Amino acid sequence: MIGWVLAVGVALAQDTAAPEEPAPEVASEEASDPEGGEPSLTVVVVAERRVEMARNALILRAKEAGFTRERQRRDRLILRHDAPWKGDVVVHDDGRVELKRQPVRFEPPVRNPKPADYLWCVLFPLCIRPSGQTLGKRKFRAAEANGLAAIHPEVVTLDRRIAELGLARKVEDLPARLDALWERGVPLDADGPPIADLAARRAAVAAFWSSRTDTEEGRIVRDIVQAWVRNVVQFSEAPYSEAEITAINASRRVPEAFLAPRAVPVLSEDD
Repeated sequence: MIGWVLAVGVALAQDTAAPEEPAPEVASEEASDPEGGEPSLTVVVVAERRVEMARNALILRAKEAGFTRERQRRDRLILRHDAPWKGDVVVHDDGRVELKRQPVRFEPPVRNPKPADYLWCVLFPLCIRPSGQTLGKRKFRAAEANGLAAIHPEVVTLDRRIAELGLARKVEDLPARLDALWERGVPLDADGPPIADLAARRAAVAAFWSSRTDTEEGRIVRDIVQAWVRNVVQFSEAPYSEAEITAINASRRVPEAFLAPRAVPVLSEDD
């Protein structure tokens, strides 16, 4: 399966790397291809690594902006600014990033308190730290805008990497679904009766290819379909004919052509 989804790995790897994502780190995520013995990028592993790198870059940039105090919670990381009115940067595990007011805290009125400093709390009001709760709405909105602007490029990169990971996971089983369609007639959407005729199966593959959106994500899926067609259908007993390819290309809704003529096997008289 690694061989079929290599197109996604290549597409991800060819994306222009941000400064925090040096090529050697991405290239290190390799696995041996059991079929050909050649190293090939494992799509989901690469995408997961890129998400981790983007998240680390975001955390580093937030710390450079003054959000240096870490608080790890079950499903999120909280980066707290030393100036309470500037709030907290909250990085959720699902990739959402927020800037929120710091909560009211109960701690001694000294910097970097030690255990003995909690004796101050015998006088209860001295240990109540309102943090950013007393800041007016307008002033906090300004602080929120400034804080988010400082990390905006890193947030955008993290969003993109998470989208790429979602796509990688989505298409990881696409070659197996295509195999099931071609070998047993199982529809790609798993609904409906089996497709018995090989010509109808070819039509279903072409319709799926043509229905992908004209976006980078759609192009990656189409590339996987084309690689599968070239390696499976076109070397089977029932490949796409030149007439079929011409008809598919004439009705396609995407920029690239379905298959180049070279993908149609030409058998010699000896064969």
